[in-house]
Amino acid sequence: MSDVNEVVAGRPLDELDALIAAATAQKEVAKETALAEFVELVNTVKAKAESLGVEVKSYFIEKKEYAPKYANPANPTETFNGRGPRPAWLKTLLEGVPKEVQKEAMNAYLIAA
Repeated sequence: MSDVNEVVAGRPLDELDALIAAATAQKEVAKETALAEFVELVNTVKAKAESLGVEVKSYFIEKKEYAPKYANPANPTETFNGRGPRPAWLKTLLEGVPKEVQKEAMNAYLIAA
């Protein structure tokens, strides 16, 4: 690979913009290709583990999705599953509520099952 400075040195601005656009597009293609190769590799490893009777989860930690438990009454599309840090909308709703009763107060924002 040639030195990047040699490739771009002395080029006019419009050519440099075109080079940047082409490089950015090529970077996205390379990223998508690498991701596809990675997914294929992961699937191969999972299939091999399964054929050997090995517990795949012992090698891969798969993120578990949790259903939303609480919803913002002002905007029901904003939800919280009860895990991790509380979102800003819930913190705002709980302002002024003593810590001892915050869990109880959160029941008002439970999503009806």
